[in-house]
Amino acid sequence: MNSRIRWLCGVALLSLAAVGGCSGGGRGRPSPNVTQENLCQQVADVLCYNMFECCTGKQIEDILGVTISVTHGECLRDMELICEDQIAPLLYAVDKGTAVIRENETQVCLDAMLVSPGNCFQVDFQVPWQQYCREVWWSGLQNAGQDCVYDLECMPQLYCAADRKCRAYPQFNELCPSGVCATGLYCSYEDGRCKAKKGVNQECRDPVECLEGLYCGLDNLQKLVCQAPRNFGEPCRADFECQSNFCIPGLCSDGKECYRNEDCAGRCEFGGQACASDYTCPGKCPNGTTTCQDDYDCTGIGSGVCFHERCIRGCNGQPVCGLEYRVIDYCTDTVGFFMED
Repeated sequence: MNSRIRWLCGVALLSLAAVGGCSGGGRGRPSPNVTQENLCQQVADVLCYNMFECCTGKQIEDILGVTISVTHGECLRDMELICEDQIAPLLYAVDKGTAVIRENETQVCLDAMLVSPGNCFQVDFQVPWQQYCREVWWSGLQNAGQDCVYDLECMPQLYCAADRKCRAYPQFNELCPSGVCATGLYCSYEDGRCKAKKGVNQECRDPVECLEGLYCGLDNLQKLVCQAPRNFGEPCRADFECQSNFCIPGLCSDGKECYRNEDCAGRCEFGGQACASDYTCPGKCPNGTTTCQDDYDCTGIGSGVCFHERCIRGCNGQPVCGLEYRVIDYCTDTVGFFMED
C-alpha cells in the first residue's frame, strides 16, 4: 500500500482518538464492500470496529491524554470525515475520472485488517494484513501528455511534471534531476544519469543500485556486492540480509546483542577490565612479576619488553536468519501500520 495512504489513514485514526475513544457498545462485525464512492466509509467501519473490539479506554487515555467518551456512531462519522479530508486528492481524481480506486485490492486489505471476535492478540512472525495492504489502492488513468494535478492521476511509470502533464520517468542514460528513474534503473550520483540496476555478485556502493529483492553487502572477499537475501538458518550480520528480515543476534559477555565480535566491548583476558586494545590491559615484564604499562617500565629486565594481556572482543553464538515471533495487537498495531513511512 502506498505510504501516502498509510500516513493519511494513520493521521485520521490518531486524530479520531484525540477527540474520543472506546466506550464500548459498537455495532456488529462489518463486511467490507468497497466501491468507487465509499472508500472512507469502509475504512471507518473497519478501524472503528477494531478500536471498539480491542482498545481499552485506559490505553487511549495513557497514550493520548484524553477522556474517553465517543460512541460508535460518532467514531464512524468522525473517522469518515477525517479520511475524506486527508485523502481529498485521491477522491478529487476519482470524482473527475482521472483515477480509480482498486476495489478488489482495497477490500482484501480491509478484510485482512478486520479483527476476528476474541482474537485481539495473536502470536505470529508476520502481521496478518501486511502482505495484503502493500498494494497501491488506486490506479491513475492519465497517459503521457495528458493533464494532471497529482502523480496518482498518471498511469504506471508516469509522474505529474511541473507543466501539469503526465510524463515518463527518465530512461537509461538520461538525466535524472529528481533522483528517480524508470523501473529497473537507478539515478547515479556520479553523473546524475539513469543506470541499469545490478544483479547478484555485481559491485555496489548503495542498496539503490541493486535489483529489487537484492541487498548491497560484504562478500567473503570483503567487497560490497549485490546479494540475494539469506535463507532460514544461514549466517547473517544484519536484519536486511535475511529473507525473513530478522537476524537472530549473538550476545556479548555483558548481555548486549551483537552480530560481530567488533560489536562487543573489549575485556582484558585475565583481569576482565574494559579495554580498547591490548595496550590498555595490564602488562608484565619478562620476569613475570613486575607490572608494567609500557616497555620503559621493563628497562633492564630481560628483553625489556612489556607483555600485555590480550584485549578480547567476543560475540557469543552464531547470528543466523530466523523468524521473529511477536504479539500482534489489533488495537495498537493497526495504528502503527498506517503510520509507517
